[in-house]
Amino acid sequence: MHFKKLVGGKCYLSQIDVNDAEKCKALNFHNIMLRVYEYNKGAIKCYEKIGFRQIGKRREALHRNLEKHDIIYMDILQGEFYKN
Repeated sequence: MHFKKLVGGKCYLSQIDVNDAEKCKALNFHNIMLRVYEYNKGAIKCYEKIGFRQIGKRREALHRNLEKHDIIYMDILQGEFYKN
């Protein structure tokens, strides 16, 4: 699934995401999980805004430009996803 953060700090789902959500509903998915790099604060805020919660992280799992970064894991349950 792809989520977009638009100018002004507003988070919206794209048309593709609406289709993905409908596919998830049709397949009766109970839990959707994602991962995001800890330096991507905008994406984390966006995911939280639509109902995802942090469930854990892998510390220093990404090595990029001679720096180490955590990978944040987030999830949302089916009932929480369709409330938003």
